[in-house]
Amino acid sequence: MATFGELKRNRKNALRGVKREQRALDSSLERLERRIETLRGRKTIIDREAALTLVPLWNDFAIKIRTVEKSLADFISVVSI
Repeated sequence: MATFGELKRNRKNALRGVKREQRALDSSLERLERRIETLRGRKTIIDREAALTLVPLWNDFAIKIRTVEKSLADFISVVSI
């Protein structure tokens, strides 16, 4: 059986993992938002090529969402033990 200190440390480490992944998600969203604002601020018409620059940013954001979900589930599993 784990001691109180070990349980506390394990749970805080798991929660730190959630926070780390959440910050990465937030950064990914910021990059996507900046690109959207750049396109929105153009004086010229937005063509297909420019619009497609959003796709990799969106894909990265979607991957990060799944990573946050997994780290949150891992945290809940650690707390449930």
